[in-house]
Amino acid sequence: MRFSLATVSCLLYSVSCLQGQARFSLSSSPDSWVAPLTVAISAGALIVDRDTVGLTMEDLAALDREHVPAFDRPATYFWSPEVRTASHISAGIAVIAPILILTEFRSDYRDLMGMYLETLLLSGPLPSYTKALGRIRPLAYNELAPLDERMRPEMTRSFFSGHTSVSTAAGVFLATVYDAYRPGTGTAKALWVGGLGIGIVTGSLRVFSGMHFPSDVVTGFVVGAAVGCAVPELHKRKTS
Repeated sequence: MRFSLATVSCLLYSVSCLQGQARFSLSSSPDSWVAPLTVAISAGALIVDRDTVGLTMEDLAALDREHVPAFDRPATYFWSPEVRTASHISAGIAVIAPILILTEFRSDYRDLMGMYLETLLLSGPLPSYTKALGRIRPLAYNELAPLDERMRPEMTRSFFSGHTSVSTAAGVFLATVYDAYRPGTGTAKALWVGGLGIGIVTGSLRVFSGMHFPSDVVTGFVVGAAVGCAVPELHKRKTS
């Protein structure tokens, strides 16, 4: 999933509009390396993304789904542009939800959005580094899919799922932060279910659309969950 510059701009605008003292702190010592790390990872991902090439007719003819591990093989029979669109919508909902729901904590909103921006700038670009390895998407194996789709440059960018990584990171970030303010409440519990669920739903849609293997989305889910938990943990304000 290529990170949307419009989303980044929206978040930066939100950060600049609201001020306040945060329960989570962006001025803590971890931020001296977390913020530069996110910028470096994002910049590196842009460089990695530049040289993506598609598949040729010869490449397609050489594909054999029997060479795909059994766990991933069923995905080579899937193809649906409608489901692919649904996966974009699912990921979009996941990204927008924290921006809206965390307005409840207005005095801390600036720092929360700064942390959220770091979360997105880690979970979004990270998959680009492994996508550069060139794992072929399951759609390319499906003879029933349109030829132009099977030859697109992104067909060599299967591992691992950026949609799943970003969706899960956003959902887990939201649940983690909300639970820190309202521990054990019904809303906090619902956000944990929803936060993990949106990652699972997005990942499933990516598989059934033919864009990813199950192992791609499992990896994306694990990475996203780790980022979504780690960023708030690094920025917790220390109490005496």
